[in-house]
Amino acid sequence: MEQRRCEMRGRCYDGFDVEGCKYYYKEQCRARRIVPSYTENELTACLTQLDHFGENDDVECNALIKLDKALKPELCELSALDACRPLACPEAYEDSEESSDDDSDSGIPQGLDP
Repeated sequence: MEQRRCEMRGRCYDGFDVEGCKYYYKEQCRARRIVPSYTENELTACLTQLDHFGENDDVECNALIKLDKALKPELCELSALDACRPLACPEAYEDSEESSDDDSDSGIPQGLDP
């Protein structure tokens, strides 16, 4: 999923370092034990939306750029990626009325920290 998020940013940002982004997440996944709690069908639906995001619509890329500037994760905010919400932000999926103002520095590139 993180690799697809990197590719999506490459479609929306001129000069975005897609390979550097993929390497970063490859190392993060290798270093951390991540136990998925979602089904293959849920993952496939999310990946499909990520694959097509920003392909033919500048409005989607502009929305992504706006969220990045506000330091908000796209997977939890953009309706075009709603299939990703249960995977990346279950607390937002379960109760979308609550929001978090936590701007802590996690070391993850801007906009890619779900």
